[in-house]
Amino acid sequence: MVYVLDKHKKPLMPCTGKRARLLLERGQAVVHRMAPFTIRLKDRLVEDSVLQPINLKVDPGSKVTGGAVIRDEENTIGLHECHHRTDIKDKIDARRAQRRSRRGRKTRYREPRFNNRHPAKCAACGKNARHGSRYCRPCAGARNFVDTGHRETRLPPSLQARVDETMSWIDKIRAENFPKALKQLKEPLKDAAMMNATRWTLYRRLKDLGLPLETGSGGLTKYNRSQVLKLPKTQYYDAVCVGTSLPKTVDVPFVECHTAVGRGNRQIAGVDEYGFPFRWRERKKVHHGFQTGDIVTADVPKGKYKGIRQGRVAVRATGYFDIKNGIGKRSCQGIAVRFFHLL
Repeated sequence: MVYVLDKHKKPLMPCTGKRARLLLERGQAVVHRMAPFTIRLKDRLVEDSVLQPINLKVDPGSKVTGGAVIRDEENTIGLHECHHRTDIKDKIDARRAQRRSRRGRKTRYREPRFNNRHPAKCAACGKNARHGSRYCRPCAGARNFVDTGHRETRLPPSLQARVDETMSWIDKIRAENFPKALKQLKEPLKDAAMMNATRWTLYRRLKDLGLPLETGSGGLTKYNRSQVLKLPKTQYYDAVCVGTSLPKTVDVPFVECHTAVGRGNRQIAGVDEYGFPFRWRERKKVHHGFQTGDIVTADVPKGKYKGIRQGRVAVRATGYFDIKNGIGKRSCQGIAVRFFHLL
């Protein structure tokens, strides 16, 4: 799928790659953008065009979000998949560990932290309280006993028998589900928590753009995918099966896949393996018109990396940049900025 704009840069209906190639060869269109590939028609206005109604479907996920564009609620004209960043938490933990390691070392010039603390007095008896509490242990235990109102409760014999029967049935169910519950306790809930916090925010922001958006529950999506359309489990196929309206055909040969990457590093000081700084970065991210993470192409005329290189750039203040491939590894290093072109 190729995006199309009119002569005033207003969006039109997308076209296939073959049609875009013919328009470019005939001189009826020019390349407007390389990533994502977009063409602009020279002699067409959106007011003179007929646009079919489209519907946008989104299936958000904690690691991958899928999207689908449906035309006339019958044909699928585009599938999209966006991979989110999953390394932010690990980087924050590593930085926190480095700071704690530097602060916790035995240094002669720093007094131990516990010598500077003053214990708090209990609000009930005046003795030293527990850390982070207003009461000492004896007073806290006495208050809990009084607040909860421990006393013996007696029920009629008939009602007590029904309570015992119900409790025995509940204990049986608990015993059967106990292994499953123990297994679920080990599973982290951070993905579910993130989705509960961001799902409706994403929906409202897309709605504010005026897009014809459709979403649905996870149970209905799974039923449509596995029972109705019988599609394999992928995030973009889940987006196709979202909601109540289903397309008649799902025949898209190409799926656009985007991966979220960083746009530089906010950490001014780079640290060694022991957590001590040994290099410092400048306080600006843009160098010679480029920023780390930009998609570029470089036409290197000679040397070890001779040829056309494409990827994401890692900038330096010296004007000699590196290019990273899709998995984050450097494919070439030390290329002069005059050979780069922004995509």
